[in-house]
Amino acid sequence: MISETEVSLEEHKEGFRDKLNRMVDTLIRDVDEFYAVFVATAPKNVTGAVTHANLTLALKSLSDFNGTVQKLTDREHELKKGLDIFNLPSLKLTPLGVVEMEIGGLTAVWELVKTWLGEYDVWSLGKFRDLRVEEMENTATQINKNVVKLGKKINGDDNNNEWVTWRSLKHTIDGFKKTMPLITDLRNPAIRERHWALVMEKCGVQFDPHGDDFTLGRVTDLALHTIDVFISELSGNATKELAIELALVAIKETWTGLKMDMVPFKDDRPDVFKVSAFPTHHVPPLRLRILVPEGSITSAHTRLPDCLRNTHHDRLTRIFLNPSYAARKTRTSRLRITSSPCPP
Repeated sequence: MISETEVSLEEHKEGFRDKLNRMVDTLIRDVDEFYAVFVATAPKNVTGAVTHANLTLALKSLSDFNGTVQKLTDREHELKKGLDIFNLPSLKLTPLGVVEMEIGGLTAVWELVKTWLGEYDVWSLGKFRDLRVEEMENTATQINKNVVKLGKKINGDDNNNEWVTWRSLKHTIDGFKKTMPLITDLRNPAIRERHWALVMEKCGVQFDPHGDDFTLGRVTDLALHTIDVFISELSGNATKELAIELALVAIKETWTGLKMDMVPFKDDRPDVFKVSAFPTHHVPPLRLRILVPEGSITSAHTRLPDCLRNTHHDRLTRIFLNPSYAARKTRTSRLRITSSPCPP
């Protein structure tokens, strides 16, 4: 009786062992097939990855892969109990470990894509005139640091093995950072309507740079980054023009109502006057440079207040300022005013 029971128990053990081995073989096959599907379809090499559509698909795919990994891991744990009963070695499902590691890296990449898109959506929809350029640049720099750090982890030192998805995100952020000078140039307060007209002529599209619909997204749609060199030069010229405009205003304010003591220079030269106590301290260096170009004795032509017009000849005057007096910073620079007409 006991002998028959032992035989029956041994038969059941063998049957359970065979079933366990078949389950192990099935699990290994399922893991290998899953790994092949993962390698072929994982959102690892997505060109132009930084879009909301790609982000949605990638997160859904990663969620499905995580679910499959969990199911396979649960099966592995159940089989381990049976393997322990028979003192059999544990399963070594290496492909499953590789998948888990890459899912972690992919999740990190796509979370950065999500972060970037969230920030860019706010910027692209914001009015261009209200953009906080420095804040945008700081945010982009910080996200880029995280991308670079992650790249070292998932790509290693082999640049030829870079994930296309990671590279796409990196290039997107790098491209945005390159547009920051363009944004700064376009937001230059020195830019006037005449400058915007030149930009529209260059890009071939009419738009309202002061309208609520002129956003960062609109700038991107207009492809203004393709004429960034032109815009940079135009912005620089606008700044110079504004400086000249402000200088002319300052010159006008300085000379308007300026009182100077004028006496004849010589008795036999009634057309030449000497200005005593010339108020050079009223003329800032910028204005002196405009009035007195380089040269030992130079001239500048300008319309002067009535106090500097020759009373005998109602025409424009020519001013000569001896730089040697200005070099000594005296307040009695000799100013010769003649009635000779200025060239046109």
